Amino acid sequence: MITGPHGLLGLPEVGTRVSVRFRRPAGSVPPLTDVVGHLLGIDPQVRVRTKAGATVEFAPDDVVTVRSLTDVPLRTSQIRALEHAAALAWPGVEWQWLDGWLLRAGHGSPLRGNSAVPLDFSSAATTISAIIDWYADRSRAPWLAIPERMLTVAAAARVETRVIPHATQEPPSAPGVTLAARPDDAWLACYARDVPVDVLTAVAGGEVVFASRGDAAVGRAAVTDAPDGWAYPMCTWPPNSAGMAMHRHCVQRR
Repeated sequence: MITGPHGLLGLPEVGTRVSVRFRRPAGSVPPLTDVVGHLLGIDPQVRVRTKAGATVEFAPDDVVTVRSLTDVPLRTSQIRALEHAAALAWPGVEWQWLDGWLLRAGHGSPLRGNSAVPLDFSSAATTISAIIDWYADRSRAPWLAIPERMLTVAAAARVETRVIPHATQEPPSAPGVTLAARPDDAWLACYARDVPVDVLTAVAGGEVVFASRGDAAVGRAAVTDAPDGWAYPMCTWPPNSAGMAMHRHCVQRR
């Protein structure tokens, strides 16, 4: 536990999950309170984002004690919900459900839109032979995208995982960003990837938007639903784009 009369000196790095006890305004009952969440900033105000998404602010000098915490372990249901939304955001141009697997095919599309992913609790490795036949009928290689903890297989040629990030820092705003339902020629030139437009605009049961910031940065955002009842924004941008700022702009506008 870190203690001290001046919280600015005792607080850990931004992004750390913490438990902070701090003083409430004079005359408050009780005089102290606690907040648990991820540290967003320490100057000029200490800002902590709670699990519910609320941001609590207080002066650094009001900090009484700070304890650094380990991140909350991710539940398999959380991984399943995010992967479900992510798969629907890149469904290729043809997709089909098969025994709890989502099979996706798209000409010229990347692996995420051209692979089978186990999303339902009923998914099992016994379906793989039928998946191979489905892709063979379309003259395609049968790629499997298996998220962590979603399926147990004895061996796999390639296993794809996804990191679930916490929004621990507030990204900068992105003035001058324009949004469109389809990518234009300027967007495609900046994207600089050989992905057909019908693959880029495909989304299963959701919405997709294309962001541009002049000819310097582009991004694609798809909002899809997950079994947990939440709608997730799935954003993609080339490495040379101002992705984080555009991601925030897309989410705000959607």
